[in-house]
Amino acid sequence: MRDDGSAALLDNIPGSEIMVAIITIAKRCIGCGICSEQCPQQALTLSPDAILRDKTLCNGCGNCIEVCPASVHETTG
Repeated sequence: MRDDGSAALLDNIPGSEIMVAIITIAKRCIGCGICSEQCPQQALTLSPDAILRDKTLCNGCGNCIEVCPASVHETTG
């Protein structure tokens, strides 16, 4: 749990020289499902409460960041 009360998932991109992570701030999710539809790895699942990221499937491509209208997904690193 982050200081602002939101859940965050960190996904490191394997093979990258620079540590990069995708953070999913679940409480921002509006439930549209666009990010899960656009994920080529099928790493995102829309649940009744929020969007869930499977860290074992996510390759850090960033499609979710590009398409999310609610800015649920962010990069850090």
